[in-house]
Amino acid sequence: MPVPVPLPEPTSFVAVTVEGGFGFPNISGTSYVTFYPGMTLRQALFATGRVQFGPNGFIVSVAGIPVGGPIGLTVRYNGRVIPQTLLDLPITPGSTITLSLFYF
Repeated sequence: MPVPVPLPEPTSFVAVTVEGGFGFPNISGTSYVTFYPGMTLRQALFATGRVQFGPNGFIVSVAGIPVGGPIGLTVRYNGRVIPQTLLDLPITPGSTITLSLFYF
């Protein structure tokens, strides 16, 4: 008689990927942060240690690269583009957040 196998629990991590593109290939990589209930996009990004926020709550640098002027940034949550005004939205375990840097 087969022994029942418990179903795996949902992952308790969030993947945060930085895509440096052609301009910043050396900063590309993925970090995994531990998920906790109520976690927001902003908290997950901050937990990587690679994202810095300014006093107005917007991202000012990624992996030491200042964002602004000729350097732009796209934030994606599970593949959907998210404006920085929505970084305080709650996220779910197993989610992916992608930051893509680019030159204008």
